[in-house]
Formats: sequence, structure tokens, C-alpha cells
Amino acid sequence: MRTCLVALGLVVLCFNRVCSAAWIPPAGFTRTPETFIGDDALDTSAFAVAPDGKVAVGTTNFSGGANVKIYASAAAAQAHTSPIRTFTDPTFKAWGDLSFTDNDTLLITENGDKDTVYRGIVSSGAITALAPTGSVPNAAGVVQVGSTVYAVAANGPAVNAVYALSGGAASAALTNIGTGYLGGIAVDTGGNFLLTDTNDPTFAGNPGNLLRYTSSFAALAPISLAGGNGSGAYDVALDSEGDAFVTTGSTLTQIPHGITSAQQFGPAFTGFPFITNLDYVGSGFEPNAGSGKLFVNAVFSDDASIFGITPIPEPTGISLLLLIAAPFAMKRRRRIAIGVAAACLFAGFLIAPGARANSFFASQVISTSPGTQQQPGFTDPILAQGGPRGGGDTSASIDVYNLGNGGSITLGFDGGGHHRAITNGPGIDFLVFENPFYQSGDDHRSFAELMWVEVSTDGASFARFPVYSATPDPVPAFGVIDPLYTFGFAGVRPVYANVDENSIDPFAVGIAGGDAFDLQWIRCQPQVVNGSVDLNNIRFLRLVDVTGDGSTLDGFGRPIYDPTGPGVGGADVDAVSVINGVQMPEPAFLPLAGLALLLRRVRG
Repeated sequence: MRTCLVALGLVVLCFNRVCSAAWIPPAGFTRTPETFIGDDALDTSAFAVAPDGKVAVGTTNFSGGANVKIYASAAAAQAHTSPIRTFTDPTFKAWGDLSFTDNDTLLITENGDKDTVYRGIVSSGAITALAPTGSVPNAAGVVQVGSTVYAVAANGPAVNAVYALSGGAASAALTNIGTGYLGGIAVDTGGNFLLTDTNDPTFAGNPGNLLRYTSSFAALAPISLAGGNGSGAYDVALDSEGDAFVTTGSTLTQIPHGITSAQQFGPAFTGFPFITNLDYVGSGFEPNAGSGKLFVNAVFSDDASIFGITPIPEPTGISLLLLIAAPFAMKRRRRIAIGVAAACLFAGFLIAPGARANSFFASQVISTSPGTQQQPGFTDPILAQGGPRGGGDTSASIDVYNLGNGGSITLGFDGGGHHRAITNGPGIDFLVFENPFYQSGDDHRSFAELMWVEVSTDGASFARFPVYSATPDPVPAFGVIDPLYTFGFAGVRPVYANVDENSIDPFAVGIAGGDAFDLQWIRCQPQVVNGSVDLNNIRFLRLVDVTGDGSTLDGFGRPIYDPTGPGVGGADVDAVSVINGVQMPEPAFLPLAGLALLLRRVRG
């Protein structure tokens, strides 16, 4: 933003990661190889991961004999090799939570018939109730602080409780709390207790709350989880740097350390998702830094498993790594000069044009530069204008312009006697539609032909959206990639809107399909900082086919792979939908407008 140029000091601070991602949610997450379930996917009710990598998985059995199996590693759990320990009893039926206190000690809440907390010792196999049966009704989350164990009683609206277990007995530490149902419990770096509350007594889909109490159980202001774009709240886990993560229905929600606002972490889960338990192990949970992993119980979703994740690099942080030294690039958000960050962001409001905001499609072909192997029959660039004509998950639109390998097209938006431009409005600013599709309907196997996305104010100076690619190996012609391994490209996700054949809104993010872009992600690219690209006046958009043979690199120096080989002509362009747009009269009309204003003043 232009406010960043007010003083050199502000520019320096902007590059010191203030403008990168202090106020942008991480782009999402990358799955790690670990994927496991219990004895049966739908009965996998709880899990935990020990500091040394042991994995405990609890399987419910309402007929009795529920078990908790401990494996030497996530890989062993995935392979269902013989567990190193099994805790079970004919009277065990259901598990509320599992939590390792060290590599050998596991806390277990049973909420079938026992309603209490157990301590299991992995090495010896001993399992002991920490309080009598029924001491913790509807036992849910559990955590140990010093020598005292605290467990949540998920009793329901206004009657939830937290119990302290010590010396073989349970005593109420908190009673009659919560708007909805409590679930998870954690303790932050300041010793405060964090409790998840669905905030939804009638299961209407309300966003949850994260309740907070001091170490002496004095109430602190709760944190609304509405910013996570999910519903309810089930479990909470903290990474090694103090960021909190909460499962919120179909999403993961993040509350960065030292901040009391929530933001969505990664994409929403699919199917009929109800994401439950979380656990964190390792040290460091920044993109490409540290060994930390967050494990997610997504059994009740299309993923149908528990798996590990690490963050995808934050969009603007990718480009900044190319500009500044690593010690600056990896600074934590909480060390940022918030006032300067606010100044950079507030600039969007200070320089917002007064023209009316609206939505429209790309309407001009400014130039083309066809690449190699451009496909015959798809060489008319006019097909990139107008609305999308998507083919959905399993078929590719043929109403497209083929770029050819390494080719490009530059589009504009003027029409109807008006200059039109993309502006940096709230949320996503525009969508790019290619024609990818999912192989056999599997959303982890996309025939995706990737494109760089670049924007310009004057048609000469272009700022490129930084990208991230973690596809591990070369992709053959007509092969597929996992969309979760990419960020910042166009050409990844299928197109559902079709202006000829259906009523899907082509401007609806998450519904129309295609790939979404927010100009805020590039606000500290060099062309934006030096003023040559004005994020509130983007009149040109250039799409460039990525040569996906590994010869081009992402922002972290990784090779970029997409389908490459004979018969592959690079990316195809269907359409561009502008969500946050402005229009203004053509320049020829502006002097007349000025004259009219002058005459009005003279006559007045």
C-alpha cells in the first residue's frame, strides 16, 4: 500500500515481515505421510501422540471392551502392526480424550459407563483410575498441570464443569459454565486454561467460543471462533510457540499467540465433516521451519483418517524470502510492530477510489504470446473473455484458450464506455478459471495445468503472486497432482459455474470453483511498494503457463511439477471473474466533468 512509502523506516519495517502475513491466515497445510485410524474408522474416537512419536488410538465399543492401543510410531499405527501396549477392559465403552503427559504416561477419559479419568503406564501396562466411577460425568478433555489432572465434564448448556483430580478424588474447579457443550482443554504459556464451547445449545450451526480462565479459575474474556468460518468447537491444541488451534466443525481455526481474534487455518474439510481431536508434537510450526506437526482427527469427513499436517508457507512470505534474509523471514508474528502493520493495511482505506464497486468478467484481450505445442482448435483468445463455462469435477471445459507451454495472455476489463479495474477490497478479489478436473472424482488427484498470475496498473509493470509447490516428483503427460500441495497458482481446481448451462453464481467464492486470489497477498511485492502497481487500480491481468518439468522453482527453491510431455499444450484459460471491481468514465470524459464542476463553482 502507498502508506508504506511515507517514510523509509516504514518501508524497512514492511519488509521486516510486517506486510507479509501478520494479518493473513496461513495459506493452509501440507499433509505429512502419517495417516492412521483405530480398529474401525467410524469407531476411532480419540488419539494422542507422545513427544517421542508413540501413537495412542482409542476405539469405542458400546457393547464393552473398548480399547486404547499404543504403537511405536504413526507409521506403525498406519500399518496396524502389533501394538506395544493395549489398555482395555470389558467395562470400557467410549473414550472422551487421550493425552500423553510424557513418553510413558497416558491420561484417558472414559465416558461410557465409567465417567472418570485413568492413568496408563505404557512400559508396565498398569492402568489406574484417578477418581471413583462417576466422578467426572460425561468426561471429555483432559490435561495435567504439575501433579494435578484437570478434566472437562461436557454436561451441556450452562451445566458444564471442570474437575481437578488429585489424591484419588475429584473436586469441581468450575461449574455451570458454557453456552453449549464443552469439549477440549489446554493450558497456554501464561498458565491460563482454554476450554472449547460449542456455543450452540440447539445445534443450529453457531460459531463456537474459546473460554479462558486464569490458573486460579478467574474468568477472562472468551474468544469468538467466528473468524474460523466453522461451527461449534470440539478440541484445542497449542503449538510450541503458543498459537492455539481449534476444531470447528468443517474447519480448523487458529488463534495466533498474543492475539484474541480467530482465523481459518487451511481449507474446509469435505463430505459431511465433523473434525474432532487434535494433538501437537515437535518444536516450531512455521512454514519450512521446525519439526512441529499438528495431528487432526478427520475420521468423520471425506478424509476418513487421522493425519499429520505442517503449514504451507504464507502467501506473501514466499516472496519475501526472496527479498530478505532468513532470520527476518522467520520472525514470529508476535514480534511485529503492530502499529506499522496497521498503517500498511489501513492504507487500503485511505486510497480507496470513490468509484462504485461492482463485479464483471475479463472483457479484453490485450496481447497473447503462444507457447510451444499450442493445441489446434483452442487458439482463439476471445474464448478467455466473458463468463466461465465449467465442466465440473470430472470433465474439462472446451470453451477455452490454450496458452501453449510457457505461453501467456494479458487480459483487460474495460467496456461500456468505462475503464474498469480490480480493487483490493474485502476478502477474495478475483477468480481465475482454467479447466482442471479430478481423476475419478478424487479431489486429491487433479489434472491441473498450472499458471502464474500477474497483475498490473499500467500494462508494463506486473506484480506476480508468489507460489508454493510441494509436489514431490515429476508428473507425466496427463498425470495428476494433489491440490493441497500447491498454493498461489491458477489452474488447480475445477470450475462449476457455467453461464450457459447452470445458475451457479460465477462470482461466488467456494461455489463457482476456480482459483481465488486476494490482492492483499502481494501488498509488499516490490512493484507494489514502489508504487508502480496500485492494488486499487488493477487494469490488466496476465496468465503465464508454468513449465512444470522442474526447471522453474517456487518461492522456496523447490522444483514445480505439473503434467508435462508429448500432447500437453500447457494451461487453458476459460475466464476471469472480478469480485471487487470499480469502474469509472473513460479519460475523454474526465475534462468535461472537471469543466462542469468549475462552472458550477463559478455560477455559485
